[in-house]
Amino acid sequence: FGFPGAWLQAGPQQIPLLQQPDYQPAPSGQHFAFEVADLDGAIADLRGRGVTVSDAFEIAGVGRQAFLRDPDGNAIELNEPKR
Repeated sequence: FGFPGAWLQAGPQQIPLLQQPDYQPAPSGQHFAFEVADLDGAIADLRGRGVTVSDAFEIAGVGRQAFLRDPDGNAIELNEPKR
């Protein structure tokens, strides 16, 4: 496309990552989420790869969540819905 970036496949979804020379971190609280079937397993896998991930916590009636940040400081939620 004439600009640096990468396209990640996350299940049936694609996540385009574009390099922006004048990038500013997202406002506090803004994030996107990935649904995971096994939050504890996802946390262990990421930590095993050297990624800092919060401990899992419960949202009553909703499910469990954990958070991490990408290299630019953007927040990413891992979400295990209540089944």
